[in-house]
Amino acid sequence: MAKAEGWWHEEYFTDLLQRTFPRFLRYSVILTIYGITEGTLTEICSFVQARRKIPFSFHETRGSGLTQRAKYISRSLGEQFTVPERLHHLATVRHCIAHASGDLLDWSHRPQVEKAAQELGLQIVPDRIAVPSEACAPLAQAALDWLNGIVAAVDPTLWSVR
Repeated sequence: MAKAEGWWHEEYFTDLLQRTFPRFLRYSVILTIYGITEGTLTEICSFVQARRKIPFSFHETRGSGLTQRAKYISRSLGEQFTVPERLHHLATVRHCIAHASGDLLDWSHRPQVEKAAQELGLQIVPDRIAVPSEACAPLAQAALDWLNGIVAAVDPTLWSVR
């Protein structure tokens, strides 16, 4: 039997996995941190709406993502909650990862992603976002600290999301 050639060749796949797998594992950390943050904030919005019997949901608040949910909580509680700049940067990077696999070559918001990546301690390695492992824990901690502050303001008797 002849040795396989072309794109299906075993050496090609081995090389491809060695080059891409670590990057995609770290991308999943960025996606997960953002997803948990947005999902938790959505749950907090639902909790506030039910607890305070508010007739409108966060969906009826202008904006999207973390900003929309923070505005809803601010409006509902009469306190000002803003999304930290670090989490805005996380959202910017997350969108590029989710919608372009971290590839900046054709990404229309490249300057914003490059700035956000730099602020988060990430790198741009030939037209792609690179996530060093040491950048992951501080991002998770920043999101957790912000969520804990919101939970404490919503209801100090609730358990921390730690």
